Amino acid sequence: MGQEYMRSLQQTVLKRISDLQQMVLEQMRDLQQMVLEQMKDLQQMVLEQTRDLQQMVLEQMRDLQQMVLEQMKDLQQMVLEQMRDLQQMVLEHTRGLQQMVLQMMVLHESTSV
Repeated sequence: MGQEYMRSLQQTVLKRISDLQQMVLEQMRDLQQMVLEQMKDLQQMVLEQTRDLQQMVLEQMRDLQQMVLEQMKDLQQMVLEQMRDLQQMVLEHTRGLQQMVLQMMVLHESTSV
């Protein structure tokens, strides 16, 4: 009877070990599945955030381009106005010089006669 009890106890222990192994395997599968799902969720989240950041960067670049274009237009206008002012100054000085030269020529002619 002692051997029969030992065999029965051994089978019970082996069955319990097998059940525990099965339970551990199932839990490992569940954990793997859970980790895979979380990784997919994280990948999706990263993709969405990356798209959002790209969109934000594109909008900022457009805004900067627009700002630069406006500043360039303003600078062009300012340069044009300064060029007009300089042309006007040169014209006025040229007229003044022409007037002086004419006066000197008239004075010279009147003194040489």
